[in-house]
Amino acid sequence: MTSLDQNYWNFCTAGASDATLAYWANTSAKVTGMAAAYFSEPYGPHIERHWYASSDTGSSSDTSDGYATVGRAYLMYLAEQVKPPSYTRPGIVNFDVYPTKGGAIADIRDALNWEASGHSASWSTFFYLSQNPSESDLHSFVTSDIANAGVAVVADVNTGYLPNWSRSLGHSIAIIGYNDTAATYTYLDTCGKRCNGSSSSKNGSINTISQHNMYLAIHSFGQGIVW
Repeated sequence: MTSLDQNYWNFCTAGASDATLAYWANTSAKVTGMAAAYFSEPYGPHIERHWYASSDTGSSSDTSDGYATVGRAYLMYLAEQVKPPSYTRPGIVNFDVYPTKGGAIADIRDALNWEASGHSASWSTFFYLSQNPSESDLHSFVTSDIANAGVAVVADVNTGYLPNWSRSLGHSIAIIGYNDTAATYTYLDTCGKRCNGSSSSKNGSINTISQHNMYLAIHSFGQGIVW
């Protein structure tokens, strides 16, 4: 990755989708083993071509800022190439402006259903829905997906409420666990130190947050979840 391409600071929608699809039978192998390939923005005012190694081959090329990455090739596919039948152009990420502002919650939903279903004819009703939930509904949806289906939930959030961030902006994360005794959710954040800047940030991290603050983070940003 070159630091000159500012689009790649805003691929969190694809990152959260990548992490979520690791829990599905049709896509888990793609997340950890998609072959090395060149990727570039499919349209827009700024197009660059980049090479990414497959995720878990141990290749020295598959690192970023000195740490091993997981799922980068598939992440790039989701950001720039995935094309469910509902899309008019490829990629979860919108490239109409530079740098991109990211992707829409409905596009995340459609990409997850398309990929998790194995591109089936009934992909649009396969599993995921998008919704801006109440606090009680958020808990119901998260616990249902994780406990009953064993899969993650994508949430669009205001980072000002996340314990691993020091500033507020729109961001996508994957909710991967819950603890009702402690009243917390566990989430995976694919953003690293260079795009976060907080002293508590890590390069790809698993964090916990109170269930109430997760609701506030989602409600404040106003885009909702894909569950």
